[in-house]
Amino acid sequence: MCLETLTAADASIAVQSVPNGIKSNMYFVVSNTENEKRLANREKRIFYDDCGAWSNTRGYNMVVLGDDTKELHEKNGLVCARKRINGKDQLIALEPQPHPSTVRRITHYYYKLKRSPDYTKRITILHGCSVYVCEYLGIFPTDVSSHGNCASDGTEYVRVRPEVTASVKEHCTQTKAKPDLFDYGFGCHRCLLSTKPETSAKYQCSCNIKFNQ
Repeated sequence: MCLETLTAADASIAVQSVPNGIKSNMYFVVSNTENEKRLANREKRIFYDDCGAWSNTRGYNMVVLGDDTKELHEKNGLVCARKRINGKDQLIALEPQPHPSTVRRITHYYYKLKRSPDYTKRITILHGCSVYVCEYLGIFPTDVSSHGNCASDGTEYVRVRPEVTASVKEHCTQTKAKPDLFDYGFGCHRCLLSTKPETSAKYQCSCNIKFNQ
């Protein structure tokens, strides 16, 4: 389904980011523009949403040929099929090798919601495509899980929107004065954990504003 969706996707109707709100057994076609910029700057992709804390996961690469959805793999520049030989999985190169124009590369990312592992998110990226598919599988849990600086008031954990982080970072590169956090929506727990951002060693701008990333 994802391959068909990406093949027929119209970039003009893709959302710029996943909308806020409850998401149960649904998917979104999302613009890949910002992540392409991040990759060009040697930064990691970001798949922001307001669902809460997700467990970390690694990407999973595969290839398909044309419109065929059979899962294949690449090894040493060759397209391979996975076969079971003597009780072990092995990648066996196809003979003959397919024409390069028919090879389509796909990356999947899988996430589990920390407070409810049965609720998952799946990202499907078709390389060279201007959009990606973000799927939410399962029923979104209604219970709230406190985290970090928001634990004292029982508010829900929600990460900072990437564009908010970028705006404050830009402010910090232009002046040493600390920005008014409320100008960036930091007074709302749906935007940030609290009015006092949680310390993170991964990110710190020149005016000592630190975010949970």
